[in-house]
Amino acid sequence: MLDNIGIIDMGSNSVRLILVKVNHDMSFRLMEEHKESIRLGDGFTENMTLKPHKIEAALKTMRMFKRLCDAQNVTKILAVATAAVRKAQNGIELIDRIKAETGIDMKVISGEEEAHLDFIAVSSSLSIKDALILDIGGGSFELIWMENRLKKESVSIPIGSIDFAEQFNVKDPLSKNEEQKILSFISNHLKSIPWLENAKNLPLIGVGGTLRNIGKIDMLRRKYPLDIIHGYEVPLSGFNFIYKEIKNLEISDKRSFPGLSSDRADIFIGSLALVKSIIDFTKSTSLIISGKGVREGLFYSFLKDKNIIIDNPLLLSLENTGKNMGLDMVHMFQVRKLTKRLFEDLKEIHKIHEDIDKIIDASTILHDSGIIINYYNHHRNSFFVILNSQVNGLTHRELVMSAYIASFHRKNKSYEDFETYKLLIDERDIEIIKIVSVLLRIAESLDKSMSSVVSDLYCEIEKDKVLIKISAKEYPELEINDAITAYSQFKKVFKRSMVII
Repeated sequence: MLDNIGIIDMGSNSVRLILVKVNHDMSFRLMEEHKESIRLGDGFTENMTLKPHKIEAALKTMRMFKRLCDAQNVTKILAVATAAVRKAQNGIELIDRIKAETGIDMKVISGEEEAHLDFIAVSSSLSIKDALILDIGGGSFELIWMENRLKKESVSIPIGSIDFAEQFNVKDPLSKNEEQKILSFISNHLKSIPWLENAKNLPLIGVGGTLRNIGKIDMLRRKYPLDIIHGYEVPLSGFNFIYKEIKNLEISDKRSFPGLSSDRADIFIGSLALVKSIIDFTKSTSLIISGKGVREGLFYSFLKDKNIIIDNPLLLSLENTGKNMGLDMVHMFQVRKLTKRLFEDLKEIHKIHEDIDKIIDASTILHDSGIIINYYNHHRNSFFVILNSQVNGLTHRELVMSAYIASFHRKNKSYEDFETYKLLIDERDIEIIKIVSVLLRIAESLDKSMSSVVSDLYCEIEKDKVLIKISAKEYPELEINDAITAYSQFKKVFKRSMVII
């Protein structure tokens, strides 16, 4: 083990901790997470100081987090405080007391630094190139314009969900007048951001508890088949439905609204109004939820300081997942290479012109991941492992397709019913799954000994057959014999016989 790292984010609404184990090969795994909703930024005194009982709650939480870190042999703690502490006149006093009572050096970060950490978290865990990123906290909100995976512009506005609750009556149903006041208030702030006028017609990526809660509500409403918030896309029609429903509810009904966190119910509508205003102002094309924020931004920054390159979130995530599972990564990447060779050479007959590169990457690199459960029927286990391994950089559709492809890699059928995931995949996707799974099965067979004896291949397409010509260090009898077992599956899909020479 290289490090056990504790990462703490003290926000205006909650204090959160994650514990991450980092190994000598720089693979990493989330070991623990914890959240305390203390509402540190709720009700400053007249002279903008944190209230004594809120300070005590923060100190109690930090002492508890320090004990948890000690129990888990944490070697490094990265801790930051955001809007509530940076706004407070006595914020530094709290930081000093945290240091004195726990030994934790907590840094008060600026709004611009907070926005940058959000950008690092999103760009390191989603494969989207161009987007507008929104982080709503209790005491501020951040907007980041990402273009070609680079931070183009960013801003931090010192107003958050707690501020909306204090300035407007958001506990009761919103009257037309009250709704107009809050939307106008937000609109004036958005108009003051000079570059926002040019950041239009982009996906809106939402960071923070409010956005995650929007996603959870919509997932329940749609009976979504996956329990994965990161990368979840909320249909704009779904968001508008949630906004209209919740703005008309009494506080008691909000607390029992399916999916809405009860400790957020009294401040939720102000944040919903902010999301609605930004979607309308920038003509957002979609709303995508990020499960990664400031804490993950701190961790990815730590990795970058260790010279870990995160240009491709998916490959970083796949390699990390494979290492954590103890997979033979040389074999995994060889199977990926051979599958891609087959896919490219057979385009004339499979006629897949969509970009499915990420699907091939995930299904091939993790095709053996089910072995972590049991070797027998591991292809079936791989389906569940891939769906639940928290792979970053895939859409949910791509994740499901990758899991299905991996589940076919030893037999002609998957054990899972396509109907279960009909919200995510259609008939064309199922056709692609069946085609690519044949290619994966052949490629895996051609590295049966896991020794890369078949170094490369190319295909020749004839009227009634496909010749797969292999380059090998020695005659690969084991590999060819195993690949031939896919003959009937290949012929069914491609309407040609398969010959390996």
